[in-house]
Amino acid sequence: MRPRLTLKHPGVYNDEQTRDASPRKLPVGHIRSSLTDRIVASLIYGPVAIIRSYNGVQPEIGPNAFVAETAALVGAVRVGAGSSIWYSATLRGDVDSITVGARTSIQDGCVLHCERGAPCVVGDDVTVGHNVTLHGCTVENGAVIGIGATVLNRAVIGAGAVVAAGALVTEGAVVPPGMVAMGVPAKAVREVTEAEKNRFRANAEHYVLLAQEFLADSA
Repeated sequence: MRPRLTLKHPGVYNDEQTRDASPRKLPVGHIRSSLTDRIVASLIYGPVAIIRSYNGVQPEIGPNAFVAETAALVGAVRVGAGSSIWYSATLRGDVDSITVGARTSIQDGCVLHCERGAPCVVGDDVTVGHNVTLHGCTVENGAVIGIGATVLNRAVIGAGAVVAAGALVTEGAVVPPGMVAMGVPAKAVREVTEAEKNRFRANAEHYVLLAQEFLADSA
């Protein structure tokens, strides 16, 4: 008979393979468990993030990363240190992998997925705004993806580039580093200004601090 999982706290769990071992800690709000365990946890503690394996591959969450209670991480997903995955975001690493670098924010309602042979790769210090879709693309360090934008398979967003809100970056398109792309389909229209660089950098730093506040608040 399988030992019963005891839920001491929403941030504490026992591995599927070692349920009789001492609980191991994840950042608060996370739980890896069976469907039954998640239901029990949600009844006791409220919503908990869905963090589940696929084909034997489990998501990896770096130190001081925050995953909101209603987010979902599935399969080959790696989240870097100090990053944040916000409410109702879904990262589904099934047909290929998803990598999120350090100090990057994946904001509320985002969808990250991949294509076979086209992983989704998001670099360090990236801001991905609310309700963005990233599919099998590469977003390099320090880039900003505006609210509601879509970036499709094998597109590349260069370092420090900005994709404007609502823009559509088509398959295989390249936004050069430090450029602003707008429209449907998105076209690079100008360079990012120094004032914009400072504002976007401050916003990225704000989300790193905000994630730590959320972790501390639920501890």
